[in-house]
Formats: sequence, structure tokens, C-alpha cells
Amino acid sequence: GLRCMDGPYANFRDESGLVEVTKIARALGFDGKQCIHPAQLATVNDLFAPAPAAVERAQAVVDAYEAAMAAGRGAISLDGKMIDAANLRMAQAVLTRQRLIDAA
Repeated sequence: GLRCMDGPYANFRDESGLVEVTKIARALGFDGKQCIHPAQLATVNDLFAPAPAAVERAQAVVDAYEAAMAAGRGAISLDGKMIDAANLRMAQAVLTRQRLIDAA
């Protein structure tokens, strides 16, 4: 799907202002924020990065799904919960976001 990006914060020297508006953008559901200066990238990436626990869980979902497929099983569970294609897509999205942030 399409990503919803927040507009840039013009005062690239105002770190606390950038943090404040970026937190608001994330809370409103934006997928990211445009930057007008390289100095803003680390802050924006840190604030839009998935939590470490979310990355760990997403990797566990992908691993469980792949192991089940390799074993020829159609039903997949992890920690007593069923894993379906939608769970897999969400987990892959978390991992992709983290990979993109790591590559920046």
C-alpha cells in the first residue's frame, strides 16, 4: 500500500521541536517524516523505528511460519496463538521497516 509521510520540520537546528512533532506524527499514524537536512535523519529514524520487542516478535513469527511451511504444515502457532497470512505480512512489514532504518 501507499505510505503516509508527514511533512518536513523546517528548523533543522531545533532538535527538541523535531522530536515533539515527530512523536505527534507517529501517534497520528504516519509511516515516516520528510527531512530537509541530514542532521534530522537519526532522530526521525529512531522515533519511527519499531520497538526491539516488536522486531524480535516479528522475526519469531516469520521463523515459525517458514518452519511450518518447510515441514508441510498448514496450521501455524506461536506461543499458543495462530499465525496466518495477515500476521506474516505484518511481521514482514516490521522487519522491512527495521532493515530500511538500519541501512540509512
